[in-house]
Amino acid sequence: RLLRVPFKPALRRQCPLFHPRHPSDALPSIYPEHQWKMENLIRVSLGRGGVGKTAVFGMRSRSGTVKAFPIQNTDRETPHAAITENVRYGATIYSDSHAGYVGLVGYKHQAVAHSVGEYVRGKAHTNGIESFWALLKRGYYGVHHHMSAKHLHRYVEEFSHRHNAARLGSLDSINGTIDGMIGRRLSYRGLTA
Repeated sequence: RLLRVPFKPALRRQCPLFHPRHPSDALPSIYPEHQWKMENLIRVSLGRGGVGKTAVFGMRSRSGTVKAFPIQNTDRETPHAAITENVRYGATIYSDSHAGYVGLVGYKHQAVAHSVGEYVRGKAHTNGIESFWALLKRGYYGVHHHMSAKHLHRYVEEFSHRHNAARLGSLDSINGTIDGMIGRRLSYRGLTA
């Protein structure tokens, strides 16, 4: 930003955007915030709600780091597995009242009920992850216009990286992108296969 040098999204798509050498990419936080979100990203057939759409699961730590990825289904086991893999045992989970969080074992869980107009209760809210969803949707509607199921994970990783790198300076962000590209190549054949 200081150099006023724009990043090319194609450059970012060539590498996994969570690079372990950067402390801002780590997710071990005491109070992670989770939000289940059905995105209107892929329309396969006519229907209401989540019919014909690919779901994206996202989580945001209270320090601001986001991790999001597409998921195959929306049953209870999917969010439970994602939380178990990415969140320290015993942490507090703040979420909305989606049924997928019921029965979460080993974590403290507080939920807000958006359906009855409750958006904040004490420390429980999902405002942070909602800002990430707004960024992703803005990119979808304003730039990409279509995100295929095959490459959805690349788009979600790109916007996760943008969100996480926003706190970094320009040179740190550029260096992180270059470091993440080392040893990785995405050819046109691999992209279209």
